[in-house]
Parts: sequence; C-alpha cells; structure tokens
Amino acid sequence: MLSNNYANDGEAPPLSNKYPGNPWDHYELKKWTHISNAAIPANRANGHIGNASGTVEDCKTKCTTTTACKSFDYNKTDKVCHLFNKTVNYGQSSLKTDWNGNIYDYYKLQGRNDKF
Repeated sequence: MLSNNYANDGEAPPLSNKYPGNPWDHYELKKWTHISNAAIPANRANGHIGNASGTVEDCKTKCTTTTACKSFDYNKTDKVCHLFNKTVNYGQSSLKTDWNGNIYDYYKLQGRNDKF
C-alpha cells in the first residue's frame, strides 16, 4: 500500500523497519536536473570525486550508488562523466556554458545539495 502523505512536499519521515516479519520494501525514486551544454570548469572542480564512462544512465547509476556524489558533467563526445560532491544551479557563474562544440551536459541529483 502506498501513501500520498508526503508526495507533494518531497520530504518524508525516517523509514521504519520495526514491523514484525519485515514485510515492506523501500524504493526510492531519483530525480535529476539536466542542464544542456554546461559543465563545471576545471578551476571550480575542487569537489571532483572521480570519473566513470558509459551512457548518461550509467553515470546516473554510478552517482546514485556513490554516497558522496551529488552531480556530474557528461562529455557527450567521449562518453565520460566527472562526478562531484557538490551541485551548481543554472545561471550560476560556476557553470561554464561556452564549451567548444557544446560537448558537455550537467546533471544534478535532487535532494543532495551542497553548492560550490
């Protein structure tokens, strides 16, 4: 049975596992903000925590399974992502949007905000 008690505000109470027989499973939906043709420039990359390769979905999986990961840049040409432990909002000066060939996209995981 699903509850709508917290569906609109995005906040939920702590999960409980104190049910006899542990009959419930917990599933968490991850929401991403995507900013096209943008990336964190090297001079702002003090929150860089690693790289991964593959598709955007592969990078999302890598980020969601890495506890410290809050965002990543994705190089569309090389199919490599740069993982960060911080986030940036659209329009902030810490996002570079004039990359030659627009090869990067920026993704941030909602709910894991520590801004640069």
